[in-house]
Amino acid sequence: MNHQKIHVSALFYLRLKRCWALVLTMAVCCPVSSYGQRGFSDRSADAMNESVYIVVGRIDGTRRIRRSLGALEHALRAQPGIEVTSHQEFVARAEQLGMSNALPEDGRSLQSRCDELEIDAAIYVTVDRHEAGRDIVVAVYAGVDGHFVSEHVVPAPTGRMTARLWNRVASIISPDLIGLAATPAPATRRETRTQSPSRRAASGSDADIPPYRASARRTRDVSRRIDELPIDDDITEDGNFPSDGTRHPLADIRIGGMAMSRSFAYTADEASQIFAEGGINYDLGFVPGLAVDARFTPFAQKRFGARGLGFRILFEKAFFRTQQTVTKDDGSESRALLDSNHSHIYGALEYTHFFASGGEVGGFLGYGFLTFELAENDEYSGSNYGYLSGGAKGYIPFGTPIFGLEVQASVIPFASYGETINEVGAEASVAGFSAYSGVAARFLNGLTLAVGGEYTAFNSDISGEGRGGRIGKSANDGFMVFRFLGGYRFR
Repeated sequence: MNHQKIHVSALFYLRLKRCWALVLTMAVCCPVSSYGQRGFSDRSADAMNESVYIVVGRIDGTRRIRRSLGALEHALRAQPGIEVTSHQEFVARAEQLGMSNALPEDGRSLQSRCDELEIDAAIYVTVDRHEAGRDIVVAVYAGVDGHFVSEHVVPAPTGRMTARLWNRVASIISPDLIGLAATPAPATRRETRTQSPSRRAASGSDADIPPYRASARRTRDVSRRIDELPIDDDITEDGNFPSDGTRHPLADIRIGGMAMSRSFAYTADEASQIFAEGGINYDLGFVPGLAVDARFTPFAQKRFGARGLGFRILFEKAFFRTQQTVTKDDGSESRALLDSNHSHIYGALEYTHFFASGGEVGGFLGYGFLTFELAENDEYSGSNYGYLSGGAKGYIPFGTPIFGLEVQASVIPFASYGETINEVGAEASVAGFSAYSGVAARFLNGLTLAVGGEYTAFNSDISGEGRGGRIGKSANDGFMVFRFLGGYRFR
């Protein structure tokens, strides 16, 4: 009996010894493990506290550049640990130094710009169109040395650039951006790298920040506060901005020279007391003048359907001398050289639709005044037309939005001679047409050049007795104008 108790006690002692050994082992290992875990957490926290400063360098392939840019920046700001710097400041600095076309392929230029503005990563986006919809191709470049980091393709099957789509893009590239916070900078850059805002606030001093970096930091802080103001959340549809990376112009103003010729033929009725046999004929060669052509689209940067609505003002003026030939009743002809002037002012309401390729199509309705005056004489002193016109216009790019063909055609269903009706008869029914064709260059910096010709014709059926007993039968009046214009597109 006693032997059995001793055996049980010994067994209990051995088991107790094993338990103490296990407890001792855990007590030794756990602090080490806890220390290792705590050290890892501290390093992760440091990486998370170091915000990544990024910039959206460019968005290509969509016409709503500004809206897409704002939507992507808004989505990136919502990601933890990401600060978005000013796109405008980045682009303006690159353009100032002539580096716009080199980015992002030129890594050294990209590094230089990012280093100057203290940017950790630059994002470049291309919207790729295909039959099934669109793909958002996002490329991430490291600001520390300008090297390519990653590329992601995010499909947009419906083709609509919605806020949800940009949020998805931001969430996909966010790990790549956060990963750049732990990337060691080269020595040359690490020596001048400023502290993160949280660490600088803890130290309470900016003495170690070089002057040009302190200025860049202040500029970025102001830009970030501006960017963090509430923006319009109605970013749920594809935009309508040019594919050349610029917005629609608020105004397109062109000034230059013009050359005009005129051909006028007046036929009198057989019962007319004068000009019964020959009538009056003008054949005017090209004469120089001044032309101003201005188009305004005040709603071009708005988000509603009237963004393509605008108006046009055209003004032309030419001074010259013209030879008048008059065929009298006896068949003889008389010629006289007369001082003359031509003026034309036209205003129209227009609507333009812009395509992703840079092409344009639209329509217009306007009213114009065309004056052709001659020095006072007994035969004919000229004609003034007030006319209504409506038609269509377009711009056809030559493979690029910068160069293209400008075309315009209109009908003139109504025109009036006004007070000059007495020069041809008592009453007249006037109609006509106009057609324009020319080539234009619309450079990315806003400058424009355009060369083209416009032909306008008025056909009149005349009746009744006018000045001096003349009774008109018909008149055909044609104007050919060539314009050589240069100007600027304001945005």
